[in-house]
This record gives sequence, structure tokens and C-alpha cells, in this order.
Amino acid sequence: MKRPDFPKYPDIESLVGPPFVPYGKRSFRINPSYLAARYISDARLHVFDSGLVRWRDGGWKKLSETNVMNELEALSGQICADYDALGIQVSEPELREALQVVKRKAYCGTALQMDPDIIPVSNGVLRWVEAKQDFDFVDYTPEIMVFDRMPIKYDPAATAPQFEAVLQEIIPDA
Repeated sequence: MKRPDFPKYPDIESLVGPPFVPYGKRSFRINPSYLAARYISDARLHVFDSGLVRWRDGGWKKLSETNVMNELEALSGQICADYDALGIQVSEPELREALQVVKRKAYCGTALQMDPDIIPVSNGVLRWVEAKQDFDFVDYTPEIMVFDRMPIKYDPAATAPQFEAVLQEIIPDA
């Protein structure tokens, strides 16, 4: 096992230690804190009382612990390859320990409630602006906690003549 001349994550190493720690007299094992810190730095991840979520492809997606364990296992293989430590096998208990560190470090408490003044559509969010008495369209950002979206795209140039005709019939006064 050799340390790269220019490690990619020196800030993580300075916080939690090297990626591998001694295990017995002549062997090493992966440092679960390092593995967890690398995983959190690579993925925008939050852990709430209701479960794990990650920002990916323009939206928050719920994750299962099984998915996280599989991703941790893949990341550990990548770390072993980076350090020419291909002989080190990461065990299930070590992955579970790393998962517990991930859950503790990325914990955010109770899940945020969706803003009642927004309508999530497939391509963004319609946000009610009280001053204008109208909606503004904004793209999704990690700050907008939305898990389910309407399956339609917002199109500001769209018209709805049939809908407007029904409204005119029901409410004739402009």
C-alpha cells in the first residue's frame, strides 16, 4: 500500500485521519470515518428522522440504507485502488460502521416541511409572490426540499382555451 504523492482529499485526512488504519501487527483496514467523510463529500446527503435523501439530477431523492451500503462498498474499492491497497477487503461490519458515521455526520433532525406557497412541477417550482399576486417560476435548487413533483412541465406561453371557456361560463364577471 502506498500513499499517493498528491492525495485528492488532504482536508478529509487532516480531519479524520488516513484512509487506512493499522489492524493487528502487519495488516490494515479501512478507516470508517474516512470512508464516511469521503461519501458525504461526494454526495449531497441529508439524514432526517424519516430517512436518507440525496440531491441528484435536479431533485431530492430518497435513499435506502441498502443503496448507501452498496455505494460505500464501491467507494471503498475506489479508495483501495487509489492507494494500491487492492488486497484489503472491506467487511460488512466495517461498512455498517461507516454507514452509522454517515448517518450521524449528515443528520439534520426532523424533515423539513414543503413550503405551502410553492407548486412543484417537473421542470421547476412555481412560487407564489404575494406582492405580485402571481406565481414566479424558479429552477430546482438543493435549498428547495421537494420529493414529489407533478408530472407536467410549466410552460409560460401555454394557453388553455377550453379551461378559460369553462371558467367564463361559471364566473362570467371578469
